[in-house]
Amino acid sequence: MNGLRNPSWTVRLSFVLVCLILPAIAAPRAVAQQSPNASIFEVLVWRQAGAHLETFTGTGFFIAADGTALTASHVVYPVRTNRTYHIAAIVGREVYSATLRCASDLPGDPLKDERVEFSRDVAEIRVTANGADSVGDLTYRGVPFATAHHGPAPQFPFLKLAAPRQGDEVRAFGFGRLPASPMPYPWSASGIVERMVTFRDGTPGVVVRYSTPTEPGHSGSPVLNALGEVIGIHNWYSRTDTTLGTAVSSAALDPACP
Repeated sequence: MNGLRNPSWTVRLSFVLVCLILPAIAAPRAVAQQSPNASIFEVLVWRQAGAHLETFTGTGFFIAADGTALTASHVVYPVRTNRTYHIAAIVGREVYSATLRCASDLPGDPLKDERVEFSRDVAEIRVTANGADSVGDLTYRGVPFATAHHGPAPQFPFLKLAAPRQGDEVRAFGFGRLPASPMPYPWSASGIVERMVTFRDGTPGVVVRYSTPTEPGHSGSPVLNALGEVIGIHNWYSRTDTTLGTAVSSAALDPACP
């Protein structure tokens, strides 16, 4: 997650996360999209702080057409611990409201840079039409880069879950932020599943070797197999090697929060 402030939108790293990185889903699964990009969006956790807008960011992806989506639990941690925070989703160039449906408990506080990666780290959110708590249009230097969606929420394209396998060639898609700009930029990396692991709390996970380094903001990105199916949620990377990271296995995602 990254932290930003408005109106100057000066980038503020609110805490140094070493991010690599449901109730049961009632909507039917569908074949994964040919291009998964439309199913992936930026998660914006925000609150009004005086004249400024304080935000944290991560990545999410749809798993049902009704707006049901997954991200990492640590991405939405401020919402769970402080009721002044809200969730928004930047889908394409439009901003939607979102609600937190459930999130796994974490063994530490990511806002204090406590290591929580070797545990279940999953949250389910629901992207909805904007209501009274909408963050509204988002601008940079007076120019809108994402505008509030008006009207009912559409049917969203979504991704299918599949079991990971050691040796799988994978791709990860997410959003980051350049140091000189608050505007999200798309990130992707190819990689390979090096091994299957079990986290300390018994959650199944995978270790992935990526082609490029991962960064804060990429947390919650889907890790996709060659068919475009989700085999895990990218959540943390190694402190000593940012191309080596862990992901929560898809085996722990249905339901996301048992």
